[in-house]
Amino acid sequence: MLFCIALSFTGFAQHKNKSNERLEAMRAQFLTEQLDLQPEEAQKFWPVYNKYREELGQIQKSRIKDLAGHKKDDDAIENMSEPEAEKLITEELERQRKILGLREAYYRKFREIIPVRKIALLYKAEIEFKKKLIHRLSDCDKKAH
Repeated sequence: MLFCIALSFTGFAQHKNKSNERLEAMRAQFLTEQLDLQPEEAQKFWPVYNKYREELGQIQKSRIKDLAGHKKDDDAIENMSEPEAEKLITEELERQRKILGLREAYYRKFREIIPVRKIALLYKAEIEFKKKLIHRLSDCDKKAH
């Protein structure tokens, strides 16, 4: 029985990894097209961008972890004490500061690799990619029901 449970978790993790790999490949293709990256730009850009995404992901994981702890009870936030709510907000503001600091640091790094116009396109393309992804997920959800 334990073997079956372990096997199912392994299968789930592998499926999740394949989905993440496919998503990141789609993101890379979309951004490459939108930014019109030349081969020499792409060679320098992707390692820096991937490091940026990794660092951003760490901040977002802490956010999800903290906020998920408050979803156990639908009324958890409504039932918080004032100090608990203030702590939750203060922690979120600190994460937002970290994200801004990260974006500023990587803006400087990106400027060494690609023109500023392409950095502006990058920010726009990231938003467009998220919109397309949400739209696609929404379509899948509609088909499932």
